[in-house]
Amino acid sequence: MERGAVIMIATSQAFIPLTAEPTGVWLEDLAAAYMAFDAAGLHISMASPDGGPVCFEPASLSDGLISTRGRRFLASAQARSLLAESLPLSQVRVDDSVQAVWFAGGRGALWDFANNAAISRCLRSSLDAGVVIATIGCGVAALLNDAKPHWLNGRRLTGCAPEEDVRAGTDAYAPVALSAALLDQGAHFVCAPAFTPHVVSDRGLITAQNSASAALAADAVLALKRHQVIEAA
Repeated sequence: MERGAVIMIATSQAFIPLTAEPTGVWLEDLAAAYMAFDAAGLHISMASPDGGPVCFEPASLSDGLISTRGRRFLASAQARSLLAESLPLSQVRVDDSVQAVWFAGGRGALWDFANNAAISRCLRSSLDAGVVIATIGCGVAALLNDAKPHWLNGRRLTGCAPEEDVRAGTDAYAPVALSAALLDQGAHFVCAPAFTPHVVSDRGLITAQNSASAALAADAVLALKRHQVIEAA
């Protein structure tokens, strides 16, 4: 794969409204993709709606859930630097030097990814430039923006399964029901049994159901870009 750039986008939401429970991005959603993209020689940028330090879902840092990739990611000086100073999304520009835009999950994304003008511009630019758009888990909320009229109509995609929402407790307070909202946009929402790996690719859009799917989704992004490069040759 030719050297290019990938923009990884994390939530800026550090607390759940009303409950004040800490939230943020799910570690594995960043770590698995970062390791895959870095190994492929891509230049990685980190962005978030507000910019500044990236906050993590506390549970994603627990000994029982953190992976070897997650530990390596947190031990990386380069990754820590990106996490400490994420770019505000309003300053991010997507052009044909960018190979992919990756919207990570974590409950925080439910509050600041949907109906976000900066994300809408990012999606529109990505579609215009033929950039791969990838989402994982709650990060699929990024697709609930007015990028282009009817662009989700008929597309197969996935995200957090309703059962996963219930077991995480987000169904009780989330500002948006992801699967229902995406169906309302004309998307064909498909999911696997809760917490099992599941990735869907449809016309340059790659969506992953949960953090167990993060590495598979990153591989799908790289494979799609390799295919596009071969077709263009």
